[in-house]
Amino acid sequence: MDRVLTERQKQIVQMYFWDNMTQEEIAKEIGGITRQGVSFVLQNSIKNLQNVIKDTNLYEDYKKS
Repeated sequence: MDRVLTERQKQIVQMYFWDNMTQEEIAKEIGGITRQGVSFVLQNSIKNLQNVIKDTNLYEDYKKS
């Protein structure tokens, strides 16, 4: 994940998925970003991670195990 996402993306992903914060809470905590901005960052981050999984055949390797 370190080479795929920016520091800001990693921070938002961590806050949302691991810290169980809402998009609104994340926006308030970070400042300078709206809830919609947080949603956009999450969507792009997930797309980036999905593309890396596809490009590196991680999903196919997982299905084989």
